Amino acid sequence: SGPLSARDAATAVRAHWAIANTLNWTLDVIVHDDMSRLRRGHGAANMAAVRHFAFNLLRQGRGNIPLKRMRKRASWTPQTLLDILKPSRR
Repeated sequence: SGPLSARDAATAVRAHWAIANTLNWTLDVIVHDDMSRLRRGHGAANMAAVRHFAFNLLRQGRGNIPLKRMRKRASWTPQTLLDILKPSRR
């Protein structure tokens, strides 16, 4: 809210977009968010919310396992899926 130099403003804008781009890239790679064919009505927004919810569940309990591998494990092994869906005890 105070005066910013051009350099400080550029740094702030780059930091903001780095976070947004990293999140979007991760959603594209992990849950294939851009591959969705939903275009009409509320379906696109509803499915985006479901994908984001699933992505956040994956991120919570993965430990050192990459998100893409955790997603595959959850689709292959019912026990892994149940472990992901259990409420966290934090």
